Amino acid sequence: MTAIIETEKLTKSYGKFRGIVDVDLVVNQGEIFGFLGPNGAGKTTTIRVLLDLIRPTSGKARVFGIEASADPVAIHRRLGYLPGEWNLYDRLTGADTITYFGNLRGGVDRSYVEQLIQRLDLDPSRRFREYSRGNKQKVGLICALQHKPELLILDEPTSGLDPLVQQTFNEILFAQVDVERFFFSVRPYYKPYRVGRQEYRGANAGDFAGINEIDLLLGLCRGNDPYYSQLLVDKMLFMRPEDQASLRDTLRRESFLDQFLGRLETSGSTAWFQRNATAFLRACEAHGTTAAQHHDQLVTRFIEGPSKALDDRHLAQVTASGPPLPVLLASLEVLRDLRLAAPRDDIGSRHGDVARLRAAVGAG
Repeated sequence: MTAIIETEKLTKSYGKFRGIVDVDLVVNQGEIFGFLGPNGAGKTTTIRVLLDLIRPTSGKARVFGIEASADPVAIHRRLGYLPGEWNLYDRLTGADTITYFGNLRGGVDRSYVEQLIQRLDLDPSRRFREYSRGNKQKVGLICALQHKPELLILDEPTSGLDPLVQQTFNEILFAQVDVERFFFSVRPYYKPYRVGRQEYRGANAGDFAGINEIDLLLGLCRGNDPYYSQLLVDKMLFMRPEDQASLRDTLRRESFLDQFLGRLETSGSTAWFQRNATAFLRACEAHGTTAAQHHDQLVTRFIEGPSKALDDRHLAQVTASGPPLPVLLASLEVLRDLRLAAPRDDIGSRHGDVARLRAAVGAG
Protein backbone atom coordinates (compact mmCIF):
# COMPACT_ATOMS: atom_id res chain seq x y z
CA MET A 1 0.00 0.00 0.00
CA THR A 2 1.06 3.60 -0.65
CA ALA A 3 1.73 5.64 2.48
CA ILE A 4 -0.17 8.94 2.32
CA ILE A 5 0.87 10.26 5.76
CA GLU A 6 4.14 9.40 7.50
CA THR A 7 5.75 10.82 10.61
CA GLU A 8 9.04 9.86 12.22
CA LYS A 9 9.80 10.84 15.82
CA LEU A 10 7.68 13.94 15.31
CA THR A 11 8.04 16.28 18.28
CA LYS A 12 6.61 19.71 19.02
CA SER A 13 7.26 21.61 22.24
CA TYR A 14 5.79 24.92 23.36
CA GLY A 15 8.59 26.18 25.54
CA LYS A 16 8.60 23.98 28.62
CA PHE A 17 5.25 22.45 27.70
CA ARG A 18 4.94 19.25 25.71
CA GLY A 19 2.90 19.22 22.53
CA ILE A 20 3.77 15.87 20.98
CA VAL A 21 6.79 13.62 21.51
CA ASP A 22 8.28 11.09 19.07
CA VAL A 23 5.09 10.42 17.12
CA ASP A 24 5.55 7.62 14.55
CA LEU A 25 2.55 7.27 12.29
CA VAL A 26 1.72 5.72 8.91
CA VAL A 27 -1.65 6.12 7.19
CA ASN A 28 -2.00 4.26 3.90
CA GLN A 29 -4.05 5.03 0.82
CA GLY A 30 -7.67 3.88 1.16
CA GLU A 31 -7.72 3.94 4.96
CA ILE A 32 -10.12 5.75 7.24
CA PHE A 33 -7.92 6.45 10.24
CA GLY A 34 -9.39 7.56 13.56
CA PHE A 35 -7.01 9.71 15.63
CA LEU A 36 -8.12 9.22 19.23
CA GLY A 37 -6.95 10.73 22.49
CA PRO A 38 -8.03 12.92 25.43
CA ASN A 39 -7.98 16.71 25.31
CA GLY A 40 -4.41 17.96 25.27
CA ALA A 41 -2.97 14.71 23.90
CA GLY A 42 -1.61 16.47 20.81
CA LYS A 43 -4.08 15.44 18.10
CA THR A 44 -4.59 18.95 16.71
CA THR A 45 -0.89 19.76 17.09
CA THR A 46 -0.02 16.75 14.94
CA ILE A 47 -2.52 17.80 12.27
CA ARG A 48 -1.17 21.37 12.21
CA VAL A 49 2.38 20.10 11.77
CA LEU A 50 1.26 17.85 8.89
CA LEU A 51 -0.27 20.91 7.21
CA ASP A 52 2.77 23.11 7.96
CA LEU A 53 0.61 25.50 9.96
CA ILE A 54 3.23 25.14 12.68
CA ARG A 55 6.76 23.77 12.46
CA PRO A 56 7.97 20.77 14.49
CA THR A 57 10.69 21.02 17.08
CA SER A 58 12.23 17.86 15.64
CA GLY A 59 11.35 14.82 13.56
CA LYS A 60 9.81 14.53 10.11
CA ALA A 61 6.32 14.68 8.62
CA ARG A 62 5.48 13.72 5.04
CA VAL A 63 2.16 13.91 3.19
CA PHE A 64 1.93 12.32 -0.27
CA GLY A 65 5.64 11.66 0.13
CA ILE A 66 6.35 15.40 0.36
CA GLU A 67 8.09 16.88 3.38
CA ALA A 68 5.40 18.99 5.06
CA SER A 69 7.57 22.10 5.40
CA ALA A 70 9.19 21.76 1.96
CA ASP A 71 6.14 22.32 -0.27
CA PRO A 72 2.94 22.81 1.74
CA VAL A 73 1.13 24.38 -1.23
CA ALA A 74 1.51 21.17 -3.26
CA ILE A 75 0.11 19.21 -0.32
CA HIS A 76 -2.82 21.58 0.27
CA ARG A 77 -3.87 21.33 -3.39
CA ARG A 78 -4.61 17.64 -2.91
CA LEU A 79 -6.40 17.59 0.43
CA GLY A 80 -9.51 18.82 2.20
CA TYR A 81 -9.20 20.14 5.75
CA LEU A 82 -11.67 21.04 8.47
CA PRO A 83 -10.08 22.51 11.62
CA GLY A 84 -11.53 21.85 15.04
CA GLU A 85 -12.05 25.57 15.69
CA TRP A 86 -12.68 27.99 12.86
CA ASN A 87 -14.67 30.99 11.72
CA LEU A 88 -15.38 32.74 8.42
CA TYR A 89 -16.69 35.99 7.02
CA ASP A 90 -19.87 36.91 8.90
CA ARG A 91 -21.53 38.78 6.04
CA LEU A 92 -21.13 36.09 3.39
CA THR A 93 -23.93 33.60 2.92
CA GLY A 94 -23.29 29.88 3.12
CA ALA A 95 -23.45 29.70 -0.69
CA ASP A 96 -20.98 32.61 -1.03
CA THR A 97 -18.56 30.91 1.36
CA ILE A 98 -18.75 27.56 -0.39
CA THR A 99 -18.34 29.20 -3.83
CA TYR A 100 -15.39 31.26 -2.59
CA PHE A 101 -13.48 28.20 -1.44
CA GLY A 102 -14.49 26.30 -4.57
CA ASN A 103 -13.04 29.08 -6.73
CA LEU A 104 -9.81 28.97 -4.74
CA ARG A 105 -9.61 25.35 -5.86
CA GLY A 106 -9.97 26.37 -9.50
CA GLY A 107 -13.63 25.40 -9.70
CA VAL A 108 -15.61 22.39 -8.54
CA ASP A 109 -18.42 20.14 -9.74
CA ARG A 110 -21.51 22.22 -8.91
CA SER A 111 -23.85 19.24 -9.08
CA TYR A 112 -21.77 17.48 -6.42
CA VAL A 113 -21.83 20.61 -4.24
CA GLU A 114 -25.63 20.79 -4.54
CA GLN A 115 -25.82 17.12 -3.58
CA LEU A 116 -23.75 17.79 -0.43
CA ILE A 117 -25.92 20.80 0.45
CA GLN A 118 -29.09 18.72 0.13
CA ARG A 119 -27.77 15.68 1.99
CA LEU A 120 -26.49 17.75 4.91
CA ASP A 121 -29.73 19.76 4.94
CA LEU A 122 -28.10 23.20 4.77
CA ASP A 123 -29.89 26.42 3.88
CA PRO A 124 -27.14 28.16 1.83
CA SER A 125 -29.00 31.49 1.58
CA ARG A 126 -28.40 32.54 5.19
CA ARG A 127 -25.44 34.68 6.28
CA PHE A 128 -22.69 32.90 8.13
CA ARG A 129 -23.27 34.90 11.32
CA GLU A 130 -26.89 33.67 11.38
CA TYR A 131 -25.94 30.02 11.42
CA SER A 132 -26.01 27.80 14.49
CA ARG A 133 -22.87 25.91 15.49
CA GLY A 134 -24.11 22.84 13.65
CA ASN A 135 -24.90 24.70 10.42
CA LYS A 136 -21.50 26.42 10.45
CA GLN A 137 -20.00 22.94 10.72
CA LYS A 138 -22.00 21.84 7.66
CA VAL A 139 -20.55 24.73 5.64
CA GLY A 140 -17.05 23.70 6.72
CA LEU A 141 -17.64 20.07 5.78
CA ILE A 142 -18.92 21.03 2.33
CA CYS A 143 -15.89 23.27 1.78
CA ALA A 144 -13.61 20.37 2.74
CA LEU A 145 -15.43 17.80 0.57
CA GLN A 146 -16.57 19.76 -2.48
CA HIS A 147 -13.39 19.37 -4.59
CA LYS A 148 -13.23 15.58 -4.01
CA PRO A 149 -9.76 15.65 -2.41
CA GLU A 150 -7.35 12.75 -2.36
CA LEU A 151 -6.98 13.13 1.40
CA LEU A 152 -9.42 14.41 4.01
CA ILE A 153 -8.12 15.68 7.36
CA LEU A 154 -11.03 16.44 9.68
CA ASP A 155 -10.59 17.67 13.24
CA GLU A 156 -13.74 16.78 15.24
CA PRO A 157 -15.91 16.88 12.08
CA THR A 158 -19.20 15.93 13.73
CA SER A 159 -18.97 18.51 16.53
CA GLY A 160 -22.27 20.38 16.76
CA LEU A 161 -24.10 18.13 14.30
CA ASP A 162 -27.32 16.44 15.33
CA PRO A 163 -27.34 12.61 15.26
CA LEU A 164 -29.18 12.30 11.93
CA VAL A 165 -26.76 14.64 10.16
CA GLN A 166 -23.85 12.76 11.74
CA GLN A 167 -25.20 9.58 10.17
CA THR A 168 -25.51 11.27 6.78
CA PHE A 169 -21.93 12.49 7.08
CA ASN A 170 -20.78 8.95 7.90
CA GLU A 171 -22.59 7.68 4.81
CA ILE A 172 -20.75 10.24 2.68
CA LEU A 173 -17.44 9.03 4.09
CA PHE A 174 -18.35 5.36 3.63
CA ALA A 175 -19.09 6.08 -0.03
CA GLN A 176 -15.49 7.26 -0.50
CA VAL A 177 -13.93 4.05 0.82
CA ASP A 178 -12.52 1.72 -1.83
CA VAL A 179 -13.76 -1.83 -1.17
CA GLU A 180 -10.75 -3.25 -3.01
CA ARG A 181 -8.32 -1.45 -0.69
CA PHE A 182 -10.19 -1.46 2.62
CA PHE A 183 -9.41 -4.27 5.04
CA PHE A 184 -12.14 -5.04 7.57
CA SER A 185 -10.91 -7.25 10.39
CA VAL A 186 -13.49 -9.16 12.40
CA ARG A 187 -11.73 -9.45 15.73
CA PRO A 188 -13.09 -9.54 19.29
CA TYR A 189 -10.71 -6.96 20.73
CA TYR A 190 -8.78 -3.83 19.80
CA LYS A 191 -5.50 -4.96 18.32
CA PRO A 192 -3.46 -4.40 15.15
CA TYR A 193 -3.74 -7.21 12.62
CA ARG A 194 -0.77 -8.07 10.42
CA VAL A 195 -1.08 -9.58 6.96
CA GLY A 196 2.32 -10.10 5.37
CA ARG A 197 4.17 -6.84 5.81
CA GLN A 198 1.04 -4.76 6.23
CA GLU A 199 -0.41 -3.83 9.59
CA TYR A 200 -4.11 -2.98 9.68
CA ARG A 201 -5.64 -1.06 12.53
CA GLY A 202 -9.20 -0.43 13.49
CA ALA A 203 -11.78 -0.36 16.21
CA ASN A 204 -13.04 -3.42 17.99
CA ALA A 205 -14.78 -5.55 15.36
CA GLY A 206 -17.87 -6.25 17.42
CA ASP A 207 -18.18 -3.07 19.44
CA PHE A 208 -16.89 -1.64 22.68
CA ALA A 209 -18.31 -2.65 26.06
CA GLY A 210 -19.95 0.77 26.38
CA ILE A 211 -22.27 0.00 23.47
CA ASN A 212 -23.46 -3.13 25.26
CA GLU A 213 -24.24 -0.98 28.29
CA ILE A 214 -26.38 1.27 26.07
CA ASP A 215 -28.14 -1.83 24.68
CA LEU A 216 -28.99 -2.97 28.18
CA LEU A 217 -29.85 0.39 29.72
CA LEU A 218 -32.22 1.23 26.87
CA GLY A 219 -33.70 -2.25 27.14
CA LEU A 220 -33.39 -3.11 23.42
CA CYS A 221 -31.23 -6.08 24.40
CA ARG A 222 -31.63 -8.17 27.55
CA GLY A 223 -29.13 -10.07 29.62
CA ASN A 224 -31.47 -13.06 29.93
CA ASP A 225 -31.71 -13.44 26.14
CA PRO A 226 -29.70 -16.62 25.29
CA TYR A 227 -28.14 -15.10 22.17
CA TYR A 228 -27.19 -11.79 23.77
CA SER A 229 -26.00 -13.31 27.05
CA GLN A 230 -23.63 -15.61 25.12
CA LEU A 231 -22.31 -12.61 23.21
CA LEU A 232 -21.53 -10.89 26.53
CA VAL A 233 -19.83 -14.00 27.93
CA ASP A 234 -17.62 -14.23 24.85
CA LYS A 235 -16.68 -10.55 25.05
CA MET A 236 -16.02 -10.52 28.79
CA LEU A 237 -12.83 -12.51 28.18
CA PHE A 238 -11.32 -9.59 26.28
CA MET A 239 -12.55 -6.68 28.39
CA ARG A 240 -10.52 -4.73 30.88
CA PRO A 241 -11.48 -5.47 34.52
CA GLU A 242 -13.06 -2.03 34.97
CA ASP A 243 -15.18 -2.55 31.84
CA GLN A 244 -16.28 -5.95 33.14
CA ALA A 245 -17.32 -4.39 36.45
CA SER A 246 -19.27 -1.61 34.71
CA LEU A 247 -21.07 -4.09 32.47
CA ARG A 248 -21.97 -6.34 35.40
CA ASP A 249 -23.39 -3.32 37.23
CA THR A 250 -25.50 -2.50 34.16
CA LEU A 251 -26.85 -6.05 34.04
CA ARG A 252 -28.25 -5.58 37.56
CA ARG A 253 -30.21 -2.46 36.65
CA GLU A 254 -33.76 -2.25 35.32
CA SER A 255 -33.79 -0.92 31.76
CA PHE A 256 -35.42 2.40 30.85
CA LEU A 257 -37.86 0.60 28.56
CA ASP A 258 -39.05 -1.65 31.36
CA GLN A 259 -39.32 1.31 33.73
CA PHE A 260 -41.48 3.25 31.27
CA LEU A 261 -43.68 0.22 30.60
CA GLY A 262 -44.04 -0.38 34.33
CA ARG A 263 -45.34 3.15 34.86
CA LEU A 264 -47.43 3.34 31.72
CA GLU A 265 -50.75 2.48 33.37
CA THR A 266 -50.41 4.86 36.32
CA SER A 267 -48.45 7.74 34.77
CA GLY A 268 -48.77 7.36 31.00
CA SER A 269 -50.88 10.50 30.57
CA THR A 270 -48.76 12.81 32.72
CA ALA A 271 -46.62 15.53 31.17
CA TRP A 272 -43.35 14.26 32.62
CA PHE A 273 -43.99 10.74 31.29
CA GLN A 274 -44.91 11.96 27.81
CA ARG A 275 -41.89 14.26 27.64
CA ASN A 276 -39.33 11.74 28.89
CA ALA A 277 -40.77 8.77 27.01
CA THR A 278 -40.62 10.76 23.77
CA ALA A 279 -36.96 11.63 24.41
CA PHE A 280 -36.26 7.99 25.26
CA LEU A 281 -37.80 6.78 21.99
CA ARG A 282 -35.64 9.23 20.06
CA ALA A 283 -32.57 7.78 21.79
CA CYS A 284 -33.68 4.26 20.84
CA GLU A 285 -34.18 5.33 17.25
CA ALA A 286 -30.73 6.92 17.06
CA HIS A 287 -29.10 3.83 18.60
CA GLY A 288 -30.88 1.50 16.19
CA THR A 289 -30.15 3.64 13.15
CA THR A 290 -26.46 3.73 14.03
CA ALA A 291 -26.41 -0.06 14.44
CA ALA A 292 -28.08 -0.50 11.06
CA GLN A 293 -25.64 1.89 9.45
CA HIS A 294 -22.68 0.01 10.94
CA HIS A 295 -24.06 -3.27 9.63
CA ASP A 296 -25.28 -2.17 6.22
CA GLN A 297 -22.39 0.14 5.37
CA LEU A 298 -19.54 -1.95 6.79
CA VAL A 299 -20.52 -5.57 7.36
CA THR A 300 -22.59 -5.90 4.19
CA ARG A 301 -20.26 -3.91 1.98
CA PHE A 302 -16.86 -5.02 3.23
CA ILE A 303 -17.47 -8.57 4.46
CA GLU A 304 -20.56 -10.11 2.95
CA GLY A 305 -20.22 -8.54 -0.50
CA PRO A 306 -16.53 -9.32 -1.15
CA SER A 307 -16.94 -12.86 0.26
CA LYS A 308 -19.27 -13.73 -2.62
CA ALA A 309 -16.30 -13.50 -4.97
CA LEU A 310 -14.33 -16.15 -3.05
CA ASP A 311 -14.39 -19.83 -3.88
CA ASP A 312 -15.30 -22.32 -1.15
CA ARG A 313 -11.67 -23.21 -0.46
CA HIS A 314 -10.78 -19.65 0.51
CA LEU A 315 -14.16 -18.84 2.03
CA ALA A 316 -13.62 -21.46 4.72
CA GLN A 317 -10.56 -19.52 5.93
CA VAL A 318 -12.25 -16.14 6.27
CA THR A 319 -13.26 -16.82 9.88
CA ALA A 320 -10.65 -19.43 10.72
CA SER A 321 -10.64 -18.44 14.41
CA GLY A 322 -14.43 -18.22 14.74
CA PRO A 323 -17.70 -19.60 13.36
CA PRO A 324 -18.23 -20.11 9.61
CA LEU A 325 -18.92 -16.87 7.75
CA PRO A 326 -22.66 -17.55 7.18
CA VAL A 327 -23.10 -18.14 10.93
CA LEU A 328 -21.17 -14.98 11.76
CA LEU A 329 -23.21 -12.90 9.31
CA ALA A 330 -26.49 -14.25 10.67
CA SER A 331 -25.33 -13.44 14.21
CA LEU A 332 -24.43 -9.87 13.26
CA GLU A 333 -27.82 -9.48 11.59
CA VAL A 334 -29.56 -10.58 14.80
CA LEU A 335 -27.58 -8.01 16.78
CA ARG A 336 -28.55 -5.28 14.31
CA ASP A 337 -32.24 -6.22 14.49
CA LEU A 338 -32.26 -6.36 18.30
CA ARG A 339 -30.92 -2.80 18.39
CA LEU A 340 -33.47 -1.72 15.79
CA ALA A 341 -36.32 -3.39 17.73
CA ALA A 342 -37.15 -4.95 14.36
CA PRO A 343 -40.44 -6.87 13.90
CA ARG A 344 -39.00 -10.39 14.14
CA ASP A 345 -40.66 -13.25 16.00
CA ASP A 346 -37.62 -15.54 15.84
CA ILE A 347 -35.44 -13.39 18.15
CA GLY A 348 -35.98 -11.56 21.45
CA SER A 349 -36.81 -8.25 19.77
CA ARG A 350 -38.55 -5.56 21.85
CA HIS A 351 -40.55 -4.43 18.81
CA GLY A 352 -43.91 -4.97 20.47
CA ASP A 353 -42.91 -3.19 23.67
CA VAL A 354 -41.44 -0.21 21.79
CA ALA A 355 -44.58 -0.02 19.62
CA ARG A 356 -46.74 -0.01 22.76
CA LEU A 357 -44.76 2.89 24.22
CA ARG A 358 -44.88 4.77 20.90
CA ALA A 359 -48.64 4.44 20.84
CA ALA A 360 -48.87 5.78 24.39
CA VAL A 361 -47.03 9.00 23.47
CA GLY A 362 -48.63 9.35 20.03
CA ALA A 363 -45.39 8.68 18.19
CA GLY A 364 -46.93 6.16 15.81
